[in-house]
Parts: sequence; C-alpha cells; structure tokens
Amino acid sequence: MTWRAVARKDFADAVRSRSLWTVAGIFVVASVAAALVYALVTLRTRASPDSIVRLAGLLHLIAGVLVPVTALLTGYRAIVGERESGSIKLLLSLPHERRNVVIGKLVGRSLVVAVAIAAGFGIATLVAAVFSPASLPIFLGFTAVTVLFAVAFVAIAVGLSAASGSARRAATGAFGAFVLFDLVWQRIPGLYTAAAGARPPAWVYFLQRLSPNGAYSGVFTLFEGTESLRATLGGSVPVYLSWWVAALILVAWIVLPTWVGYRRFAAADL
Repeated sequence: MTWRAVARKDFADAVRSRSLWTVAGIFVVASVAAALVYALVTLRTRASPDSIVRLAGLLHLIAGVLVPVTALLTGYRAIVGERESGSIKLLLSLPHERRNVVIGKLVGRSLVVAVAIAAGFGIATLVAAVFSPASLPIFLGFTAVTVLFAVAFVAIAVGLSAASGSARRAATGAFGAFVLFDLVWQRIPGLYTAAAGARPPAWVYFLQRLSPNGAYSGVFTLFEGTESLRATLGGSVPVYLSWWVAALILVAWIVLPTWVGYRRFAAADL
C-alpha cells in the first residue's frame, strides 16, 4: 500500500484529537477576530491593497506563534505514538514500507493543519474579496505561504516522532523546537546589538532567516516590500535576503527533518 493510504487513515485519526482542535480553535478565533476588526475599521475608511497587507501582517504575527504550536502538537506523536501502542507493527505488516509511513504521516498531519489555517483565514479572505478585490491574490498568496510554514513545523514534529523511541522524548524535542525557533532564534539581531553595540549587518539577518520562523518572515517581504528592511540595514538588500531564498529555506525545513527522521526510523528495531 502507498503513502496515500497512510495519509488518509492518519488524517482521520488526527482530527479526533481534542487538544489539537483546542489550539486550532484559538487560531481560528484570533484570525477571524483580526479580520472582523479590520472590516469594521475599513467601513470608516478606504480599503486598498496596502491595507490588506496590513491585515496580512497582523495575521502573520498571530500565525507566527499559533501555527508552530498547532503543527508540533499535531505531529509529535504521529509515529512514536504507534510505536508505543504497538500498532506500528500492524501498520507495517499490511505491508507499508517505512518510507511510505513517514511520508503518509507528514501528508496526513499537514492536511489537518492546512484545514485549520483555511478555516482561520477563510473569513479574512472573504474580507479581502469584499473590501479590496484587486488585493485578493496577495491574500491568497499569503495563505499559501502560511501553509508552507505550517508544513515545515509538521515536518519537524514528524521527524522528531520518527526518530524518537518514546513520546516523552518527542514531546521534549517539540517543546525545545518551539522555544528555540519562536523565542530564541528570532532574537539574534537584538542579541548582536546588545553584544556589539552596533547595527547588525545583513549576514545577521540571514542567520535569523535560517529558522522556519525567520524564513516565514522573509517570504512575507514578497507582500509588504523591502522598504522596512532597507531602512533597518541602512542600505540595499543583498540577494541572500530575497523572499525566494527564504522560501527555499522553508522547503529545506520540510525535506531535511523528514529525511533525518526517516533514516532513524528505518534503522530502528521495532
């Protein structure tokens, strides 16, 4: 059987998690609230593509915190949970290759998070369509980038799940990933300024973008432009800080954790 069969079953299993939908529900409520506030303000002013970008910027801040939490919670038990329960042996006896199990789990859990993002951004997309139809492609593009960001964190979680021998280790790794990427790595430019007492050079911001969160923010410059970044750097923006480089970094965060997790899982004695 193929990874598609694993993905279908895993999607059905994952959507039964109450804790997952609690976090996803918070994301949906926060996104809808942001869209409605924007709509109320826009009713008194004039909508424009720039104002839609500001709405996307607000949702970008919300997604930067809640999407990693949702994705990590969705994926960290994907494989190790079945190892602990013993059902992984039944799954592999159908037969499924271990590669198909890892890919199927990644796809299935990614679909769960994508549904949550679609639900959260659905009202915001409707607002964009009503108040500024010309800016709708901008918002749809931003939604697609957010899904890519979510898949990167699902890949990290599934990779940890595949590589771990216990759910506790996978949970510890997922918590560590959230702290590292959301709370520590994003502070690199500020830490440089505090240590050197000077404006961070461009390479420091590139180092920041090597994290999934930094890469997500880097791709967002496709929509908001690079004026703010040029002002921060005090000059031109080097090519390695382009949005498409950040997009490639996000893709790497999908591929590499999945590959490492698969290699550990393939060598594991179940």
